[in-house]
Amino acid sequence: MALADYNFFKQKKFVLRFDEGEKILYLADKFLKEHKVVPSDITGLVIYQGEGTFTSLRLLAVFVNAWAYALKIPIYNLSKKQFKDLKKTLKNIKRIKSVKAINPAYKSAPTITKPKKKLC
Repeated sequence: MALADYNFFKQKKFVLRFDEGEKILYLADKFLKEHKVVPSDITGLVIYQGEGTFTSLRLLAVFVNAWAYALKIPIYNLSKKQFKDLKKTLKNIKRIKSVKAINPAYKSAPTITKPKKKLC
């Protein structure tokens, strides 16, 4: 997650396991509060969906889409190269086409396994 404008740049990486999706809202809220930013201050969201499990990418897409919809702000779906140099990319963000919603970008089909224990 990163916060940026012309004179300010703060970035923090969050790593969540597949079963920790509920923590994304808490971590985002905590990050914003640390930097004294309220959601209404946000004018756009950037996302890179390069790595992660099927579930984590799906949760990320839901989170970003819901936040963008609620705040009526654009989403910028970045390439790996753009994301690696995020600070530089954000200076030129107006040149990148924005979208209203994103679809999760999965690298492969989901791996669905049988439960280890019977549920009944």
